[in-house]
Amino acid sequence: MKIVLCFFLWITLITACDNQSADNKNSSADTIEITDAGLTELPADFRDFYQKFHADSLYQTSRIMFPLEGLPTTDEGPGIVNGRYYHARENWRMHRPMQDNSGFVRKTRIVSEDLIEEVMADEKGLFGMKRRFAKFDGEWYLIFYSGMNHIAQEIQ
Repeated sequence: MKIVLCFFLWITLITACDNQSADNKNSSADTIEITDAGLTELPADFRDFYQKFHADSLYQTSRIMFPLEGLPTTDEGPGIVNGRYYHARENWRMHRPMQDNSGFVRKTRIVSEDLIEEVMADEKGLFGMKRRFAKFDGEWYLIFYSGMNHIAQEIQ
């Protein structure tokens, strides 16, 4: 009887440890907010695009709708006219993927099958950035980029 009890406890312990590691993986995953699109996860073609977008600079610039509407890294300065700002191709700096231990939280919102919005903000909610990606003729493009600035409260 003791052997059966020890075996049962051992199996329970192993299963609990395995479930805990799975929970840790999920907690570090991005938050995905579903909207009226009815989708439960990011489309596979968007995930492929997103990975290539952050790995290849030529691909990245080919998938940005320049001049790109948004905001610069600071939300004040000569580039903003009537509240609008456009990023130029010649000033573009390649975007890299966010590191897991960066201190920023990333939320991805599926607005529709063809529109995905991504917000990254620091854990305190003081600074943030926003990007919007849209699908045109079967291809994904970056269509809006608000650089890291103090407007995180407005973009969450």
